[in-house]
Amino acid sequence: MTSCPCTLTADNTTTILGETSEPQPDGVLIIEPAAGGQTGLSEDDYTTGPPELIVEVASSSASIDLHAKRHDYE
Repeated sequence: MTSCPCTLTADNTTTILGETSEPQPDGVLIIEPAAGGQTGLSEDDYTTGPPELIVEVASSSASIDLHAKRHDYE
């Protein structure tokens, strides 16, 4: 399998999606902005804007993942 040097992965990172939306996805795939991605970094090193892929593992946190976080991601 080959990898693309313009992609990044992260886990449990705070992702700022709006003024009141700062979820921490279990995993994300990010394409760097220089390669056409839509996620950047804030001055405080938080990710801003939606990652290209968000992964949630909802075994013990299903009520949060299926309601508040789902609304944020939509």
